[in-house]
Amino acid sequence: MSSKLRVGSWNIGSLTGKSIELVKILKKRRINIACVQETKWVGSKARDVDRFKLWYSGGSRDRNGVGILVDGNLRELVVEVRRISDRLMTIKLVIGGYTLSVISASAPQVGLDEEAKKLFYEDLDEVVRGIPNTEKIVIGGDFNGHIGATSNGFDDVHGSFGVGGRNGGGTSLLDFAKAFELVIANSCFSKKENHMVTYRSSVAKTQIDYLLLRKGDKGLCKDCKVIPSENLTTQHKLLVMDLEIQRDRRKKLVANRPRIKWGGLTPALFREMSEKLMEMGAWSGSGDADTMWNKAASCIREVASKVLGVSRGNLGGHKGDWWWNGEVQGKVEAKKAAYAKLVECVDEEEKRTLKRALTKARERKARDLDQVKCIKDEEGKVLVEETSIKQRWQRYFHKLLNEEGDGDVVLGDLAYSERLRDFGYCRCFRIEEVLCAISRMSRGRATGPDEISVEFWKSTNKVGIEWLIGLFNVIFKTAKMPDEWRWSTMVPLYKTSGDIQNQNNYRGVKLLSHTMKVWEKMVEMRVRMRVRRGVPISENQFGFMPGRSTIEAIHLMQDR
Repeated sequence: MSSKLRVGSWNIGSLTGKSIELVKILKKRRINIACVQETKWVGSKARDVDRFKLWYSGGSRDRNGVGILVDGNLRELVVEVRRISDRLMTIKLVIGGYTLSVISASAPQVGLDEEAKKLFYEDLDEVVRGIPNTEKIVIGGDFNGHIGATSNGFDDVHGSFGVGGRNGGGTSLLDFAKAFELVIANSCFSKKENHMVTYRSSVAKTQIDYLLLRKGDKGLCKDCKVIPSENLTTQHKLLVMDLEIQRDRRKKLVANRPRIKWGGLTPALFREMSEKLMEMGAWSGSGDADTMWNKAASCIREVASKVLGVSRGNLGGHKGDWWWNGEVQGKVEAKKAAYAKLVECVDEEEKRTLKRALTKARERKARDLDQVKCIKDEEGKVLVEETSIKQRWQRYFHKLLNEEGDGDVVLGDLAYSERLRDFGYCRCFRIEEVLCAISRMSRGRATGPDEISVEFWKSTNKVGIEWLIGLFNVIFKTAKMPDEWRWSTMVPLYKTSGDIQNQNNYRGVKLLSHTMKVWEKMVEMRVRMRVRRGVPISENQFGFMPGRSTIEAIHLMQDR
């Protein structure tokens, strides 16, 4: 499906006090992406502005500074942000089947030394040269040069529509465009002078702001013009370009795996489920662990799906205020209350605590990327293909979880005593052990690939518990658990610091079978009981012990 993508470029003189007004104009003119120059904002940061995302780069409050704004529909498609200087920055988006690089540029003004202009074009050359030929490019900027009204030797990059004569700055831009096979979009359409002039003052009206794209993508450009009626207290005018881009809508329809709504399980619904499971013979299976588990698990999933229902999955096309639920409203109210409390607070310690909480919230908003769909490979290149991304995650976690430890570590001989022999841990599991293990499991946890939540086992009756004990004892005797338990869903969680596209800044969380976790807790309880009866654990043991976190040991060492 093709749709219009409108890109704008505007030298705004200064962004201070104008960001809200600027976004209003962009919304009014239906501009999706805007390159802005002369922002005069210091820093290399990002900011939310009324659903638009603004990335900016600047070094002084008096001059220069560039930025790029992206609307709410496209901001999640941004996969890379690069700030080269206070005159040059670029972002990369993946739109449908295309990878689009957008560059915001601000060339040195007339009168500055040639060295500054040379350095600017060298940086711009390097940026464009680093973009693969398969990716599309849009460059929007104030180039402080006049390309003239005629092509005159630059027929392949100049569309023969312009204003006035050509100067050295315009020739430099044309040479650059020719070297990289780009075309100047606002020279390709016949317009009234009012819709071509990008800079107007009391003594001059010229064309110095331009939008460029690859020569091969010229057919995508349906229009390019100046909108003279928009004024943001600047002599420069808003320049816009309309592109016909294929937007792959099918990807938005790809849903996450629907999940059983275990949160709605009530005693009444469980009784209904129990009757259906008995009718299906879910508990009548026998044989090895796989046979018993596969039959019962398939029956539980089928009945739970019918009785409790399943989520639709995230279709990416929710309508209305679907997200404005009680939890979100509570978070918003808590934030407002924290801010009000900060304003009224007189206690310095409490004020510092509240400030830290608000600072963290601002830091999250200031991240370049809201969420990660594309990650970097081993060489730092951003991957955009879904297959390549999955393979990269697979390689990363395989290496992380399968690295061999130090093979030189030698354990001493374990003490053995006939007196300490205790075969109590070898007996069959009892109902009390199963119920104790289930009671220690928390509710509301994400399920593994088998989709059977511990909520089911917490609610189940005597028949179900007896079947579960039978399964565990079969596993214990045969030393083989069901193959389905060996599968897990790996979820990477960002550590909140460092490059958000670098896998090293993520920790992997495995979503495992809840039934397997019950089994593990039972084994753990027996091991702990055996240890307590035998050799006592040292008081200096930290980690894997209740109330003895390794964090405590770290603090003890730091206090010394």
